Amino acid sequence: TSSINPSLPEINQWLVAARHPTKVLVDDKQVAENLAQSDLALISGGTLSFETAVMGVPSLIIQIADNQSKNAAVWEEWGTALNLGALPELQPAFLQASVDKLVADSRLRQEMSTTGMNVVDGQGVFRVAEMLIGGL
Repeated sequence: TSSINPSLPEINQWLVAARHPTKVLVDDKQVAENLAQSDLALISGGTLSFETAVMGVPSLIIQIADNQSKNAAVWEEWGTALNLGALPELQPAFLQASVDKLVADSRLRQEMSTTGMNVVDGQGVFRVAEMLIGGL
């Protein structure tokens, strides 16, 4: 969520009743540090999905834009995340059941973590730089 998200009060209210210790980070400036301390993340299907993968954080992806559907489907296919679908269709009970599933299954979280770190090695910037320099 961002500080301009009109649903932020509702989200925070929902978290008060959550079954698991949960934090909402708004306009986070320390993404890597916070991900390093996380057991799982509830994210949209944008570029943060690459960050959770490289950090080995299992993710639940909620698509907040149409262009995130393929990305979310591929992360689930690869086994790094659960694709919960588009936000307008997401039912609270399904979200809760998905969180409960990951919290209860440490083996699945470990598999998702390992897979994420194998899929995204964090070295892409060096490969791009090498290709750019080699092409000059």
